[in-house]
Amino acid sequence: MDPSLLALLDEIWQAGDANDARETARPRRMLNITPDTGRLLWILARTARATRILEVGTSNAYSTIWLADAARANGGRVVTLERDPDKIRLARENLGRAGVAAWVEVREGAGRRHAGRAPGAVRPRLPRRRPGELPHLSRPRGASPGPGRSPRRRQRRLPSRGARGLPGAREGPPGAPERDAARRQG
Repeated sequence: MDPSLLALLDEIWQAGDANDARETARPRRMLNITPDTGRLLWILARTARATRILEVGTSNAYSTIWLADAARANGGRVVTLERDPDKIRLARENLGRAGVAAWVEVREGAGRRHAGRAPGAVRPRLPRRRPGELPHLSRPRGASPGPGRSPRRRQRRLPSRGARGLPGAREGPPGAPERDAARRQG
């Protein structure tokens, strides 16, 4: 990635972070991903050779620029959805400054309204994806995944069933041969 683009991304991220420190109303916050997450998205999009990328939640275009740079290198495009007109204006300005506006289509409106309307678009909740597609659904750090959904998959623990009492089975943790030998003798 071009060093001047990285410098611009750093400037946009810091402006978004400063904005989020001032603002308390969620719609006015930028809620950018972290720089490490942006780099990871860029790596994933490049290595997957993604040519059609859907982003839900543009904000100030911080993550969009990461994705658009990867799409440009892969010969692809990004479709990004945002419902706030002020954020759309800021996003278009930042995309122009980054030189990636030609690889991004910004759509105004809620994600549900647009998802799946573009020919060949990635549709949310589908388990499969076509080669070259990389969906990115922005969710701010620490946000709840929604009502009734746990952020982590809960693991069901089965009761432990040791080998005690079985013929030839060792009792106790492995790696304690002295204790095992003493038990057999005693």
